[in-house]
Amino acid sequence: MIALFAKNVKAEDLPLIQKLIYKIEANGFKIKFYEPLFRQIEKNIIINKSANRFNLSDDLALQNVKFLFSLGGDGTLLSASSLLFNSKKISTIPILGINFGRLGFLTSVGKNELDNLIDDIKQGNYSEELHSLIQWNEHFALNEVVLRCEKAGEMLDINVYIDDKYLTTYTSDGVIVATPTGSTAYSLSCGGAILSPDAKCFCITPICPHNLTFRPLVIPDTHKITLEVKRSRSNVSIYFDSRSFAINQTERVTLIKAKKEISLIRLHNQSFFSAIGNKLMWGKNLLV
Repeated sequence: MIALFAKNVKAEDLPLIQKLIYKIEANGFKIKFYEPLFRQIEKNIIINKSANRFNLSDDLALQNVKFLFSLGGDGTLLSASSLLFNSKKISTIPILGINFGRLGFLTSVGKNELDNLIDDIKQGNYSEELHSLIQWNEHFALNEVVLRCEKAGEMLDINVYIDDKYLTTYTSDGVIVATPTGSTAYSLSCGGAILSPDAKCFCITPICPHNLTFRPLVIPDTHKITLEVKRSRSNVSIYFDSRSFAINQTERVTLIKAKKEISLIRLHNQSFFSAIGNKLMWGKNLLV
């Protein structure tokens, strides 16, 4: 069984979703729809009205789902992954990202690759990449954890500790602790390093630091990282990928590598390095 997940379906994507449904069913797979997705598309495409649906991660894990297809951009894939790790039991169902969005580092299949996709899956022409998660208490993130003020433009003083040993105090708009997966997201836009998904490390990246000598720091993921707000003029929020909540300014946030991982599917004709080169247009003359 293949589960389909999407958040906001655009009208121009409906024919592609219809094609994907036909391909899945023609190859003998059953489909299980994310309930909000089903409600968005049921009146616009041909679909079995009694089709299986899901909402909760435990329900998803118990229904013999072999693959979870995420239809959208990287943000959609992050939401799909949260269905799997935001419960006490982190599921091992592999996720395939089909890029209906824009840049898409995590989504590995483009709109023009749907014709052969199910054949490749059925024939085993894919690999599963294990991506590490970062954890604080019961919260998990696939991309990054961000600590910053709720009010835009307000700077923080944030003490950073590595294994309880003081590292430095960032005076900045905030701090990012990124996994290798998240190294191509917010951290990259703030000057952080690009990390291979199988790298065993975290990247600590200050956001717009007041002191320009501060630079991103890559450390092994066997270390724990503690963030402590030393000074803030307004309320402080912590972000786990796209999910956020306010925290007490006196609270210390200790981040560790989670024991479980998320599995992402990559077709055999693709690689992380080719994706980076293509999406960042490395080696291309942009002046022509």
